[in-house]
Amino acid sequence: MLVTNVVQQRKDPSRYSVFIDGAYRFSLPQQDILYFKIKAGEPLAQETCEYIEDHLLYIQAQEVALYFLGYKMRTEKEVREKLQQKGYDESMCERVLCFLKKYAYVDDLAYAKAYIKERSRLSARSVRALQWELKCRGIAQSVIDEALEQVPVNEYEDAVKWIRKKQKGNLSEMTEEQKRKLWGFLQRRGYGYDVIEYAFSQAESEG
Repeated sequence: MLVTNVVQQRKDPSRYSVFIDGAYRFSLPQQDILYFKIKAGEPLAQETCEYIEDHLLYIQAQEVALYFLGYKMRTEKEVREKLQQKGYDESMCERVLCFLKKYAYVDDLAYAKAYIKERSRLSARSVRALQWELKCRGIAQSVIDEALEQVPVNEYEDAVKWIRKKQKGNLSEMTEEQKRKLWGFLQRRGYGYDVIEYAFSQAESEG
């Protein structure tokens, strides 16, 4: 096996891309490049290459993922994208994700449930809006459905709360323009016509 090129990465200058027999093979930090004496035009033993790929890169990929997860919960998609950004191929991403899921470092159901609870507490959304936001984070529809079953969302109650929070004074005293803006605000949070109509009716009856 011949090392045909060793190129410093522009996005991460601390790492170097290693090309073997004319094709990209893996990337390593400078200290590992020096330790394994990897140089362009020099041979690289098959055993060394296998050790780097099977052990060293796997440990490094684990560390990248665990550091990324240290800040907050992440979805499987987010972790995969982070590993890909660091130059790890699909097989390595799968291997690391299997480890993370086995020990519950990554759990899309737990993430979805926590996300729904946090949204409901800080900035309520409709079920439709929550589904869209979670899908954008790569969570499967079946997982989203299960999360919503375990953490139910009361759209009617949430919409009424939004009106109470946003209205200034008695709702019946608001101008039509103010009511339209409030209606549009609820629509942008994904609430349907029947939910908004109920919320307005409830708010008006409260005075």
